[in-house]
Amino acid sequence: MRSLFMKVALVVAMALGVSLSALPTASATAATTAAGCPDGVCSSKYLNYSGQQQINGYYCGPAATRVALSVRLINVPTQSSLAASLGTTVNGTDHISQVTTVLRNYVGGWYETKIIDGDYATQAQINLLVADVRLNINNAFPIVANVVGYAYDTNGGYHSYSGGHYLTVVGYEQGANISVIYDPAQGVQYKMETWRLANWIAGRGYSA
Repeated sequence: MRSLFMKVALVVAMALGVSLSALPTASATAATTAAGCPDGVCSSKYLNYSGQQQINGYYCGPAATRVALSVRLINVPTQSSLAASLGTTVNGTDHISQVTTVLRNYVGGWYETKIIDGDYATQAQINLLVADVRLNINNAFPIVANVVGYAYDTNGGYHSYSGGHYLTVVGYEQGANISVIYDPAQGVQYKMETWRLANWIAGRGYSA
């Protein structure tokens, strides 16, 4: 598992457009091996995952977490089991940090909680999300995002969750400027510009 220091270094390098070859050789080699892309940079990448629609109206957190875990685990826990671990109630899953804790319990210390405060994401927060999507997907760690409000996907599809919702980023295109999303509410996959996703997350956060 990559150390926290090197993970931060990789995210910063990607956000600034610095080649990973400028980082220490061993770390750059590990990133290249994990990503399967020179310098960890791909135009597009998609993870193999097991999608599953949420089994009730308030299990989006467990369902999105389950999708993320399905990439790395053979025996994937059920939504009900994850709901117990997440503290999910009929009111949903309170905070993205609960998702981060459960993900870390299952797959180790990779995941961290990232908060996008305010009504809109700043350019720095958008850049960080782009870098996080690229880094996480390249290394087979899907992102779980907590969104609120509405957003449009790349096909013009309208998605609205006024009370908040959890979904999973399972791939990217155009160097992570477009995120591939699995939405457990309908059990569907769609694409969205990552800057739009960042603004959809604004006021909440994501596990990456």
